[in-house]
Amino acid sequence: MEPPTLSVDPDEPAAPADEPRAALMQALWRHRFARILAEMAAGVEHSALSLALAHGGALACALLDRQGLTVAEHGATLRAGALGPQVRAALARHAAPTPEQVLVVSDPLDGGSDLGTLTLLSLVAGSDGASLGYLAVSIACGDCVELPAGPPEAQVDLLAEALPLPSSAPGEALAELPPAVGPRYRSFHSAETTRTVGLPRSAGQEGWRLAPTLLTDAALQALVHRQRDPIAASADLKAARGALRWGAQHLRALDKRHGAVTVRQHMAQQQQDTRAALVAALQRIPAGVCAFADSLDDDGAGASDLPVRATVHLAPGPEPHLVTIDFRESADAAAGAVNTVPAVVHAAVRCAMGTLLPAGVATNDGLHGLVRILLRKGSLLDAGAAQAVAAGATETAQRIIDVVLGALSQALPQPIRAASAGTYSSLTLRAPLVAAGPAAAAVSAPAAAASRRLYLHEFLAGGLGASPAFDGATGQHAPAGPRGLSGELLEQRLPVRVLRLAVRTDSGGGGVRAGGSGLLRELLLLEELHVELCGERRRRPPYGLGGGGPGQIGRDTLIREGEARPLPAKARLVLRAGDILRTESPGGGGYGDPQRAAFFAALLA
Repeated sequence: MEPPTLSVDPDEPAAPADEPRAALMQALWRHRFARILAEMAAGVEHSALSLALAHGGALACALLDRQGLTVAEHGATLRAGALGPQVRAALARHAAPTPEQVLVVSDPLDGGSDLGTLTLLSLVAGSDGASLGYLAVSIACGDCVELPAGPPEAQVDLLAEALPLPSSAPGEALAELPPAVGPRYRSFHSAETTRTVGLPRSAGQEGWRLAPTLLTDAALQALVHRQRDPIAASADLKAARGALRWGAQHLRALDKRHGAVTVRQHMAQQQQDTRAALVAALQRIPAGVCAFADSLDDDGAGASDLPVRATVHLAPGPEPHLVTIDFRESADAAAGAVNTVPAVVHAAVRCAMGTLLPAGVATNDGLHGLVRILLRKGSLLDAGAAQAVAAGATETAQRIIDVVLGALSQALPQPIRAASAGTYSSLTLRAPLVAAGPAAAAVSAPAAAASRRLYLHEFLAGGLGASPAFDGATGQHAPAGPRGLSGELLEQRLPVRVLRLAVRTDSGGGGVRAGGSGLLRELLLLEELHVELCGERRRRPPYGLGGGGPGQIGRDTLIREGEARPLPAKARLVLRAGDILRTESPGGGGYGDPQRAAFFAALLA
């Protein structure tokens, strides 16, 4: 139902005495735009067949103006933040679609985030003949290609010699490492190696790129037949296309009721309000330079401790570029898939800056232009065309957020939240595809099709960092990302049994405010499955602030025949029936020194 309209002409300039009424009107339009996107996302989830979309929330929607700058966003935060650059890049390469057409694109090197997503874009025409703006939906596109098998010794049986039992406790090993975070951070290169296969090592191993293409029926069929599950892929794409049509219909309804000029004015005002709120927040920070660094545990291909360094220059005076963030001292591009692209870096920085906004202010591209980002070509954060980026949009992006907030925490007049878990602890399960040849002839067509569709990309949430006012929350993603699936759905769709899903007690960092706890999950495999692990914070814990302790690191463990064997955080394995896979996600950092708090409490007693 359409919310009641205030009895005021929105086209009439607001006098100073009408400021509360104008603010209320802007809040009403913010709700209208947000409601359109929320119902678009709900429509995709209702009609999609894949678990990632129907139950996992692996999508994002955005309303954009005629320049391709977002006005309102909904869904996974990092995915939504990358929609603006991707839409602008697509419009630069392809003629703007007509209102009846839909563009589809998946290209990280041209504004996108990673090869695991498809972005659909449509134009919305106004009643005055000019465009109102664009609507975009980004969806997870599932398993597009079967990755190479890798060397024979890593096609696992996971022998004891390939995964030796630890010789010392994790705490003892970590105690030997130098400090991992802070302004004086130095990278530390470990000699630790593993014989398992890690993440993809080239862009060609993780999928295929799709230039901006009109989504005709023929193009849709060509897309879905490249997916592991064509039936689910077809339903997902049609659901996303239908959501764009639904959103355009309701945006045109606003046009019909209030006029195209009014709709465009309020879209621009939303961006101006966001920009003004960030300018006000930044102007309260003293001018100066602050630096911070953290590292990725490894790249899944042999290298470890990859630094991500941010030097933040807070400029005095008016716009433009109130803030310059220099990432050029970060690590070189990695052999594994932890590299990322400028669009994801901008989305992560914008996510960090969004924490400075007051409640009730929309997150959109009104932040565009206030922050200048410096990257180095060929680095971890601006990889070339041949580099794999599958984990960059998730794991590396979260480390970027950590270092930006760590730097800002040194200059902000009000303390901010400590580091959260900093990883999605993702798990991919695939049934082995039936190979061609004599072995395939003995397998019936329905059985082969069922085996082809057994695929799941799943996440396990961790703990949030504590703030001066609140303890960290347990079992949540920061920033907001895909949702974890229930045990019932996992058991229904895959040959696994959930033995345990529990809070990882006391895994959050200590302090006056404790960090949130991570989660623990144990899966029993009922059949042989190909498994891919991709996690972080397995070596370096999430940092605390204000004297608070760090959160506990995460762990991945294989239990076979009663023997527990530690697993590398990034690996592709083949596990057999009866194996138990245990995942423990990290906790969040704590805030405040508990000993200092106890001292002052004793004085006041």
